[in-house]
Amino acid sequence: MTDEDIKKIKLVFQEEIKPLHGEVAKLKQKLDESNIERLKANNNLRDLSKDLARLDSNIESLGEKIDALTVDVVDLQQTTGAIWDKISLESDKAKREIDEIKEHLGLPI
Repeated sequence: MTDEDIKKIKLVFQEEIKPLHGEVAKLKQKLDESNIERLKANNNLRDLSKDLARLDSNIESLGEKIDALTVDVVDLQQTTGAIWDKISLESDKAKREIDEIKEHLGLPI
């Protein structure tokens, strides 16, 4: 094989490889774009994860507040019941005293 033959073979290879350079460049660009999209998606996922953690913490805090308010409501119901019982007793006592006064004065009961 002569130098001329080697040059011809080299030119043929270069002509065959030249279009591949463009394809490789296109593939590299697509890969770079895909990597950029993946990084954006990862950032979005990280942000969403932070948001979910914050929301979870808020939900837990609200649950604790609801539990505390539930205890307060139960206490209020018990206190209201006790006050109502006391009012009923006082009302009955006052009615009896009024009836006694009416009876003492000879008024109809």
